[in-house]
Amino acid sequence: MKVQIPENSTDDEFLKLAVEISNRYLQNEVVQSGIKKKFSINEKTFENIKKINLVYSEQLKLNSKEPDNLGWTDRILDTNTIHVNNIFRKRFDHINTKSYKDTTRHKKEREIKIIVVYISILLLHELGHLLVRWSGKIDSPEAIGEAGTCIELIIFNGNVRLLLDSKSKWDENKQHIGIGIERENEFRILSYQDYIQKVYDGSMSINLYNEAIFVKRKMDSHSIAKKVSDEDQEHHELKNAVPIESCGVRRCAFIKISQIE
Repeated sequence: MKVQIPENSTDDEFLKLAVEISNRYLQNEVVQSGIKKKFSINEKTFENIKKINLVYSEQLKLNSKEPDNLGWTDRILDTNTIHVNNIFRKRFDHINTKSYKDTTRHKKEREIKIIVVYISILLLHELGHLLVRWSGKIDSPEAIGEAGTCIELIIFNGNVRLLLDSKSKWDENKQHIGIGIERENEFRILSYQDYIQKVYDGSMSINLYNEAIFVKRKMDSHSIAKKVSDEDQEHHELKNAVPIESCGVRRCAFIKISQIE
């Protein structure tokens, strides 16, 4: 029996697409066997998986200096819900408004696909935390390391980074222009045409989902924002890319409901 996120875990059109993509990753034998090897998977796991609920949520902060989270789960009171920051939903709405300045259909579709594929990976990251929680542990055990990162390493052998067009506050006005993979001493950017788009539309063989295809040029992890050559359109569009974490954003967090009530 394979670990899969229920299709009925959300009614939102974009989250549904993300779930479809997440489940294709989970159908990959390397990914599925890697998860089963690292995490405690049993009958109870599959009972809990059926109860997964995916929602967009406004992040309630304890203070103004607290960073934005891309996604989060609750440690104690609700161990079946994955929260996706509502800024993503607002960005989808913003892209689809007539007043949106960048009216190029190709660019709109490109950004939506990038965000949806990223959210599909974010859901897998958060699933890692739920798998740990369902095994009776609150924190990730040493043998796994950070649970969500563990799943990213199984798929990509690196940490997944959402890329923005500039280094400033993340909100619905920010353009999401790519997905990067941070590995030791290097930063690689997933090819939109050869990887992201094919993962989005399902035209790539599931056996290849764990074999990332990158743009040709490698980028030093300490200088991701440096210019790259304009030898092709993809390099040109990514020349000022910055990881979202450099804009004061965290991938995920554990939230205790009691902390914010």
